[in-house]
Amino acid sequence: MGLIVSLSAAGLAFAESSDNTFRPLGVAAWGISVIAFAVALLDRPVHWRPALARGEWLVLLAVLLIGAWFRFYQLDVNPREMNSDHAEKLLDVHDVLEGRTAIFFERNTGREPFQFYWTAALIHVSRLLPSAWSLAPDFMALKIGTAVWGLLSLPAVYGLARMLFGARAAMFAALFAAVASWGVLAQRFGLRAGIHTTMAAWVLFWLVRAVRTNKRNDFLALGLSLGLALLGYIPARVLPLVIALFIGARAAQLWVQRSSELAQRLLMNAGVSLWLAGLVVLPLARYTLERPHMVFYRVATRLAEAEKPIEGNPLLIFADNMWRALLMFHITRDETWVTNLPDRPVLDPLLGALLVLGLVLVIGSSKWRRMGVLVVLAIAILLLPSALSLAFPRENPSAIRTLGALPFVMTLCAVPLGWGLELTQRWRVAHLAAWLVVLGISAAVIALNAQRVFVDYPAQYCPRAQNASDIAQVMREALGRGVPRQNVWLVGYPHWVDHRAVGVWLGDIRFNNVAGASVGLTDAALVPLAPGRAVFVLHPADAGSLSNLLARFPQGRYRLFEGSQCDGREFLVFEVSADETAAQPH
Repeated sequence: MGLIVSLSAAGLAFAESSDNTFRPLGVAAWGISVIAFAVALLDRPVHWRPALARGEWLVLLAVLLIGAWFRFYQLDVNPREMNSDHAEKLLDVHDVLEGRTAIFFERNTGREPFQFYWTAALIHVSRLLPSAWSLAPDFMALKIGTAVWGLLSLPAVYGLARMLFGARAAMFAALFAAVASWGVLAQRFGLRAGIHTTMAAWVLFWLVRAVRTNKRNDFLALGLSLGLALLGYIPARVLPLVIALFIGARAAQLWVQRSSELAQRLLMNAGVSLWLAGLVVLPLARYTLERPHMVFYRVATRLAEAEKPIEGNPLLIFADNMWRALLMFHITRDETWVTNLPDRPVLDPLLGALLVLGLVLVIGSSKWRRMGVLVVLAIAILLLPSALSLAFPRENPSAIRTLGALPFVMTLCAVPLGWGLELTQRWRVAHLAAWLVVLGISAAVIALNAQRVFVDYPAQYCPRAQNASDIAQVMREALGRGVPRQNVWLVGYPHWVDHRAVGVWLGDIRFNNVAGASVGLTDAALVPLAPGRAVFVLHPADAGSLSNLLARFPQGRYRLFEGSQCDGREFLVFEVSADETAAQPH
């Protein structure tokens, strides 16, 4: 009966998801289809409570506290300035808050919906709290949203590493995931990549658990987590390949062991898992049938020639990309500075060394070799969203597109420490010495990554980021002095500040008082003004706009403002008196 209800509700949800719109009836039917399917196939009794010792709970709590500090400390100022991607995201969040319920957000080459509804939900919930805790649809709301999700990845990493290599390795894997700048920077930055790490971690956790237990409930959890991941970020589309790898390897092992009944059960459970994932992404599937070019456009611009020709042999480019992606932990660098340290590999030297040692141990050990090989192959698959950038090979390696590999990479980094403790446990003095060594290594990893996150990253980010907050502050002060809003203008300049980011800081993301002949807009000296004073903000190098403004307003005064966060972010403010605007035609 439950399956019939699920199928019927799924049909209604599919029908109600047309025209890229979530509708109340369709959403209700969608939820019923997912819940009814899971309940109908759930094995009872349900035992999903993790069997952790008291000491493990304390360790996990300590790791969560460390992870929270890395994600939330100085979050308001590191990073402080947003970029155009954030402005695009906030426009989508603003749409949701205004009641526009898209399934796929087509702005900025198209994006899956999860982050926008999650951020809107956070804002709605925060408005129920005291005003000091209330969130606006701004950069901080995006950052808090991804930081919270980043923190939720740590229990999954702990459980994943515990199943693969034991409780000792698990504590260090979770700790490394809590502090590694590779993940932390993305989770503090407010873009979807930070959410993807958590989604991938839970998919991998339930995958390994399902393969180990072959229980229906674990496969249902896997399907649910996979569906949510596919609603979150484009690189999640390689996760089914990782699932196929693990399930295929386990099924083959069972067939070799002549456990055909168990192999068939495994494959049937895998089918159940994929069916549930399909139900979770049902509205997006409907949209994909209607507008496949939008869903696959971003992929096509990198993997194919939708945006620019592939320059060279695609196979050779892919091989070189894959090699460079594999070296991103030690040698090659991601040139992108917004969520990364562009002058160094994604791992600090100590984690990089532990990763190499962990690889040697898992591949060289008969106890771990089979699972170690699968983990290494899975990491290679999870690097594909970066390595498949054939049309833009300079974008490879990408620190954010590869974040799905972080749970497995941190697990391998933890193996040497767990192995050292296990090896010495029979000898008290040696075991004590081993604990001192591994704690020292852990402290060094924390210190190295604190330096990367809180010192090195803002030092390189600030001089590159455009200081929209400073510009908005000058405009806000002008409005406070009685300057009419119609008379406050940003004069655009090539590769300068995004006016929408200025609008976010002003509390009006629709702010559109932007001019500038150098960016194809109306010349600043020709914009209509209301009676009263006027203010124009210009790039210091925009001599043409400044000259035209002086020609129109000879008595106008201008001054240079320094950036409040770092040097090299000056801008000009041109002020016009009320008498001069009154003399102009309106």
